[in-house]
Parts: sequence; structure tokens; C-alpha cells
Amino acid sequence: MNDYTMHIERFDKTYPEMEPLYRQHFAEMRERKAAFGIKIDDYDLDTEGYFAYAASGQLISYVARCDGAPVGYALIYYARDHRTGEIIATEDALFVMPDHRNGIGRKLIMFVLAELRKTNVKRLQTTVAGDRRVASLLARMGFKNTAIEMTYAF
Repeated sequence: MNDYTMHIERFDKTYPEMEPLYRQHFAEMRERKAAFGIKIDDYDLDTEGYFAYAASGQLISYVARCDGAPVGYALIYYARDHRTGEIIATEDALFVMPDHRNGIGRKLIMFVLAELRKTNVKRLQTTVAGDRRVASLLARMGFKNTAIEMTYAF
């Protein structure tokens, strides 16, 4: 039986190990957008930007591991709402490898929520980019549909 664990890990320290997952996530997202006629340029992650946000504490990397190997992640930004001053969290990315989409995404989200509850964060905002299964999962977990994301491609 597989041993799944959830961790908060430093983005800069785990980047080399996590980079194949980032690429696979990007490829899936790119394919979903293409289905809507939206062309996305090639993968070119702004590692310096991510490293800077992580170093400042504004980006937290949550990692799901199976028998020690990374199989999923959530990248969450922390920011102050400019209208209220509240600390809010915004999901940058949420991904689980296809072979591990057996409830691990839900466990990862539950881990993120538990960790956020320990802080002064007032809410977590996320965008579901074309995968209705994720939207359904989030609704079952108590997330509210508060917006519709629309894209105009040039």
C-alpha cells in the first residue's frame, strides 16, 4: 500500500525535484485552453519571481508525496486585500499526477485548508481552469462559486 504524506516545503529547495510536475501541469492546462481556441506560449517558468515570492513568505508550496516522491502540489499566494486589509490566500496552481488522482487531491486541499486555518487568512480563492471534476470536488468541500473566469485571447 502506498504511503501518502502532505508537507509544506520551500519552493526554492524542492524546485529541481518538482519541476517535472510543473511541466506536466502546464501541458494539461495548455491542452485545456487550446480546446477553447486559446493558444498558450511554451513553458518558461519565471523561477526568479517564484523564488522571490517564496523567500518573502508570500508563496507557500504544499506538496503531496507518495512513498517520498512528489505526486502533487498546491502553490498558494498570501496577500493583503487592499480594500479590507484582510490576509487572503490565492491558489496559483493545484495539481496531482494522473496516476494518483484517487482522493489525494482532496487530501491535499484539506491539508492546505488546515494549515490556512492556523494563520490569519480570511479566505482562500481559487480558479478552476476547465476541469469540471475539480469544480465539483471543491463545491463538495464547501467552496462557493463566486465568480466566472472569462478569457479574451488576442
